[in-house]
Amino acid sequence: MAKNLKATVYLQSSKGVVAFGPGDVVPGWAHKLITNPDVWDGPADENDAGTPPAGQETVLAEPVPQSVSPETGEPEA
Repeated sequence: MAKNLKATVYLQSSKGVVAFGPGDVVPGWAHKLITNPDVWDGPADENDAGTPPAGQETVLAEPVPQSVSPETGEPEA
């Protein structure tokens, strides 16, 4: 059984900043990035590190590189 978050965490993904909090389903890629044990409501189990349950496969997409303006620091279109 996967653990639940007891605090809101913010992660950087290829789509921007993503927030997960109590009650949210945390996907495997996010489990790997959440390294603070204090935000989880229980001890680790075998599926918490993003390992899919037996018979399921997880496919991760490659991040999309973005150009950043040297003047503003904002992503360029």
